[in-house]
Amino acid sequence: MEYEDIGQGPAVAAEVREFVESEVIPVEREFLGSGPISSVKIDALRELARERGVYAPQVAEEFGGLGLGFREMLPVFEEAGRSLLGPAALRCAAPDEGNMHTIELAGTPEQKARWLPSLARGETSSGFAMTEPPGGGGSDPKMLQTTAHKDGNEWVINGHKWWTTGGVEADVLLTFARTDPDAHPYEGCSVILVPADTAGVEVIRGIPHMGETLLGTEHAEIRFDDVRVPVENTLGTEHEGFSLVQQRLGPARLTHCMRFAGMGDRALDIATAYLSDREGFGESIADKQGPRFDIADHRTRLHAARTMVRHAAAQIDAGSQARIEVAMSKTFTANVVQQTIDSALQYCGGNGIGRDLPLANFYENVRQFRIIDGADEVHKRSIARDAFSDPKTDELEAVTRFGEFWHRTRYPPWSIPVRPNRRSLQVTPSVMGVSVLSWVSANSAVSGDTEFTGLSTTLSTRLSIILDGPVACVPSCSVLFRDTHAIVRWRFWDSGTAVLPAIWALCKIWIALQSQFLHKAMGVRRTSLRLRLGSHWLWHLERQYAGWYVDTRLWDVWLQVSVYSYIN
Repeated sequence: MEYEDIGQGPAVAAEVREFVESEVIPVEREFLGSGPISSVKIDALRELARERGVYAPQVAEEFGGLGLGFREMLPVFEEAGRSLLGPAALRCAAPDEGNMHTIELAGTPEQKARWLPSLARGETSSGFAMTEPPGGGGSDPKMLQTTAHKDGNEWVINGHKWWTTGGVEADVLLTFARTDPDAHPYEGCSVILVPADTAGVEVIRGIPHMGETLLGTEHAEIRFDDVRVPVENTLGTEHEGFSLVQQRLGPARLTHCMRFAGMGDRALDIATAYLSDREGFGESIADKQGPRFDIADHRTRLHAARTMVRHAAAQIDAGSQARIEVAMSKTFTANVVQQTIDSALQYCGGNGIGRDLPLANFYENVRQFRIIDGADEVHKRSIARDAFSDPKTDELEAVTRFGEFWHRTRYPPWSIPVRPNRRSLQVTPSVMGVSVLSWVSANSAVSGDTEFTGLSTTLSTRLSIILDGPVACVPSCSVLFRDTHAIVRWRFWDSGTAVLPAIWALCKIWIALQSQFLHKAMGVRRTSLRLRLGSHWLWHLERQYAGWYVDTRLWDVWLQVSVYSYIN
């Protein structure tokens, strides 16, 4: 699949793919099932990467890297991720890749000079100490408990961290701590560079965990007990650590996505080759529709994930934090790659769970991705919060509500036809209200869904005249105003049969009054009134002596008048 990757990215990615295939994967196969691999072997691969000109693609040239831009490095990371050893060999593996980026982004000249050259060469390593045991900051970083307070020109740090990737062997820890306890955590936290050999830094253990059997990466539990470092070790602006962490995590999540996308791509290559080579039940398994369609679906979703990542990267490159785009990309890619590797392992059967192929290692490794750099649920929460932040409630205007009785017109109230070269006059509820209340000689403001009563006397008189006789009882009436139309409801008792003709006559009066008002008050050149009338009747039963009998009928009549008006 060809993507619109920019700059040196495609050319370097092609070189990285060839390097991974020819140099890295053979070493990977040598250590599958017998890892972890020694640091000596990793150093040898890094030297080969330097010779091939593909080492540290994301690091500035002055610190020994290729200096690729963010979007340029994406296809390079994807190719590196095809092997479990690829990112380590190219020095673009987490957490050092993200930590070097953070120091390069926010570090002072002195901080960069002290840490970046040795980190880029692989002579030192780093850890990002942010996550804390339960009770502290985890999926909700606002719960951060680690503190740092000033004592003269020093920070004094106290806290308890765990799941600090690479923390057991780290030389420097980017430590996230609360530096202003009175401020909201978003405005009162800082990132502090803490050398791991500082007094009071205690690495309690490397936490046993699934995956990483080939590289042997450990996640450290670390305790900080009155750890003192100079205030000038603050990375970036004091108390603005959350902003810096977001600048780190967004790109880091996308580079994770690309590395794992490369892993998923290779898993499908392995599964496709295995299915093509394996026979069962008298034919090649590759000829069976189920596996073919499944592989096609995984290829499609993997392509979608790669495209999403590139879109989010373009947003970041343009200066946006792209938090929702990154959240979508990370959640989607993590699940897509996990499902892809799961299917690939299934199709390879016993060889899938064995260690001769890398799929078992892939499977253990990718399951972590749905937790690290933000669990699925955290990202979905952000996506949902954005989705529900401004719902388009106007879509619900046509929905009938409890207690409302009105006839639906062919067109929704807001679909007012507009003739060519003319502009529509939107007749608002307040306009309709003034018109109706003028009719009954009342004065009152109308807005929203306000319901008006009090037309009983007027309607009783008019109905008596139209029916040429008294009505059975005083009618009740209400007027409901909505957006660009009005709904008039009458409910009254009548034992006769002339009710509907009477209502039609009343409608004519209504239309005439509306039209007259709009012409005079609004200066409308032309008015078109759409009338909808509906009714239903129910038997009214009364209990008398020994039984029930029909006494009269209840007519429930509603009239809707939609006003369509045009002005020059």
